[in-house]
Amino acid sequence: MQDSEFSAPRTLLLEVFAEKVKSTLAQAGIGISATADPSLSVGAYVEVDDAGEGPLEVFVGWRVHADLYRHFTSLEPAKLRDDERVKVKRHAETVMRQAVASILEFSGFSVLEAKGEHAGQLRVIERP
Repeated sequence: MQDSEFSAPRTLLLEVFAEKVKSTLAQAGIGISATADPSLSVGAYVEVDDAGEGPLEVFVGWRVHADLYRHFTSLEPAKLRDDERVKVKRHAETVMRQAVASILEFSGFSVLEAKGEHAGQLRVIERP
């Protein structure tokens, strides 16, 4: 058998797991981001980034309104710390990440703070 024959079932399982996470959040009233573009959509987003082995896991983050996102990306780095709209953006991301984590943990998922390239997101792991 070829490697691709082994990866297809896991890929499908990951997509199903991602949909289960999205559905859980949507049922709790959390909006799900419609696109991958942060300038066009708001709400929780779920990314599949397969390590290739181990338990099924996805990464969940939060997108603020596009106006706040565009404002954040338009500022020079020196101005980010004191800007009121940037403070609102960061606060919203923090409290929504906490809410999303609480909902997912209550619903039976394992939730950890993601590290590395996914820092700032939640690492959501399927419990056995």
